[in-house]
Amino acid sequence: MGFVDLVDSTAWAERLSLIEHAAALARFERSAWNLTVEQGGRLVKLIGDEVMFVAPTVLDATTIALGICRAAAADADLPAARGAIGFGPALSRDGDYFGPLVNVVSRCVKLAPPGGVVLTGEARSRVDATPHAARPHLEEFGTHRVRGVDTPVELFVSR
Repeated sequence: MGFVDLVDSTAWAERLSLIEHAAALARFERSAWNLTVEQGGRLVKLIGDEVMFVAPTVLDATTIALGICRAAAADADLPAARGAIGFGPALSRDGDYFGPLVNVVSRCVKLAPPGGVVLTGEARSRVDATPHAARPHLEEFGTHRVRGVDTPVELFVSR
């Protein structure tokens, strides 16, 4: 599961007219939709300047998130994007997902650097199980305290 959001979107929105803002967000959403579906995932929801998606594998989710970040970087009217990926159980209800994993990943997206995607330790272990040639490059990103979560979260970053 993953989230991708636009960095500093409030300040960005203030610099654009409503028409420019709506058009740029529509391009962001369209890119997210297309990249998610092309990788076999499902776009769960659009939350203003953020998207939530699920994918068949952590590698697929990472590919989706990095693709959305690159699409935002290629659009002169959009700010940088950043993402977060997690792996584990989540409750699916009425097309949405709930549970501790969703809470952790949705908060970790704010920790990711612009243009980067952070993965939880469990997500990273799934990436490590894939053939070496298919793996994205991951660097240690440290252990972070996440609001509402008792245990610090170990994160890794891909750019």
